[in-house]
Amino acid sequence: MLHDEHPMTRPSAARDRPAGDPAQRRRPEGPPAPAPAHPGPRAVPNPIPGLLDLLRRQGRIPAAMANRAASVERLPPPRHETALVAEGLLSEEDIAQAVAQDAGLLFRTINPLELNPEVVTGALPAPFARRHTICALARDADTLTVAVANPFDRGAIADLERYLGVRVKVVVATRSDIEGINGSLYNLRTSLRAAETELTHDHGESANPPAAEQEFVSESEAAGD
Repeated sequence: MLHDEHPMTRPSAARDRPAGDPAQRRRPEGPPAPAPAHPGPRAVPNPIPGLLDLLRRQGRIPAAMANRAASVERLPPPRHETALVAEGLLSEEDIAQAVAQDAGLLFRTINPLELNPEVVTGALPAPFARRHTICALARDADTLTVAVANPFDRGAIADLERYLGVRVKVVVATRSDIEGINGSLYNLRTSLRAAETELTHDHGESANPPAAEQEFVSESEAAGD
């Protein structure tokens, strides 16, 4: 009987795997890393004070939704508005209408096609409008009509009247409407202003920044309120 002088040996599985094969790597010890935390509802600027109490007084949060409302209440107040919408308790329109009713003001849905961009961006400085979630809607000789998300920020309205020297008429709108108008029109104004500055620079001229690009800090903000 013949025997091979060099009997064949079966290569091990380890030898068959290329270097760096995941099967040869040592598994890390310890529990797996936790998944990144969800950021949760967005915190809004200039939040409405006592919003949940306001909604309860008006009966807009049914008893059947008490558990979901309690989870919202555990969040910081600046997150209450977005959390109410995320939880499906109320829509933005529901919240804005409730706030308008409590403040004794009109609620208004903003139609961008009805606005004059020069009024929106020329009446209020952009930083002030964004901080206070306020949007200029119309202006005549002695009155400026603005939409606000938080009508209880009366100090800012009073400061605005002193700053502009006109009477300010207030209506309430959804935060999304106001932020959408401010974002689109002020950004457009900034782009146009940059192009204008470049042209005047080429001609050796200088241009003063318009009201929309000037900072305005109200007396209530300066006092730290």
